Amino acid sequence: LFRSGIAFFRFISVSSAQDFINLLHHAQHELEQQQYVKAFQALSEAYDLSTDQSQERIEVLIALGHFYAKVRGFGDAEGCFRKALQINPYEFSALMGLGDIHFRRKEFLNARHAYERARKYHPKQAQVYAAIATTFYEKAQTMEAAHYYQKALALDPDDIFSWNNLGIVYYGKLQFAEALKSWQTALKLDKQSQILHNNLAILFRDLGKPALSELHFRHAMETASDDPAVLRSEEHTSELQSPCNLVCRL
Repeated sequence: LFRSGIAFFRFISVSSAQDFINLLHHAQHELEQQQYVKAFQALSEAYDLSTDQSQERIEVLIALGHFYAKVRGFGDAEGCFRKALQINPYEFSALMGLGDIHFRRKEFLNARHAYERARKYHPKQAQVYAAIATTFYEKAQTMEAAHYYQKALALDPDDIFSWNNLGIVYYGKLQFAEALKSWQTALKLDKQSQILHNNLAILFRDLGKPALSELHFRHAMETASDDPAVLRSEEHTSELQSPCNLVCRL
């Protein structure tokens, strides 16, 4: 969630720099444990260690943006990302964070605008192409979505998010052979994925292959956690409805 391993500190001492990194890591840990007050306290201390217009200030503003997005209503996530961009208009994480906020609000054109800015300054980042693809998918522009997922995969062939979502695009267009290829490629990267087994169960059901459908359905059931995206019927795979998207980055 938060960037780590910050190597260059222009304005604070080496000891303070290590304290700053430790505070960001501590905040991330507390946030993962849903200890929101402790996470905010750590971020506040990190903010106090940073100085105006510094890279450290950018880092903590981005972390605060993710914190606010996570807890919803504890502050202005968009404002944090914009403040970081006032210091450095090219900061990748801030541009992506801003796009993610718009995406969460279903402001898909605004999200794409932020992602396109990130792509302009960071054209080798696979993540940004996948994000742009998803904005097209949400607007039912499937050809464009497939194009950008393929661009993401050209840069990062191990991107499970893009393989899965490319499969969903193909499935929606009834291109079942391409959907199968995408999901099987993703499954090689994560053999325990509930979502991928679920999607393959649906696909094999639609292809009239009940044995394979049942096999993947059982795998999905065996590896299922509390993820609501995975459908867990105790009956038969005929109750499965549609493929599942992967969870949003935020």
